[in-house]
Amino acid sequence: MFLFYSCKKSSTKPKSTTITITNAQVAGYWFGSFDNKEYNQSVLLRSDGTLKVYDFYYNPSSTDTTTAYDGTGTYTIKGDTLITNTAFPDGQKFTGSVNILNIKASPETYSVVGSDDVYIKQ
Repeated sequence: MFLFYSCKKSSTKPKSTTITITNAQVAGYWFGSFDNKEYNQSVLLRSDGTLKVYDFYYNPSSTDTTTAYDGTGTYTIKGDTLITNTAFPDGQKFTGSVNILNIKASPETYSVVGSDDVYIKQ
């Protein structure tokens, strides 16, 4: 007596656990602080991957963007990591700043790696 069995490879693939966050999801005005919450700062993330920083370094408790020291730059997203590159008029540059996004939070936040600074999407 002979028994024959046939097997077929499943074409079902496991669901990816990779987080995909798009520029459109993070685009908007984010308010927070820098230098371990010593100074107010806000960041406008645009959907085209550019950003504008409103730095209140000279007036730490202000939220008035017309009095801010402005920087410009770009950002990229890899998984849940937001990487920013910013330049200010005096030549100061911050390259490769790493932040962790939490777009499932309410409100959405990103945290600066290596500090207590948190930005909240407005």
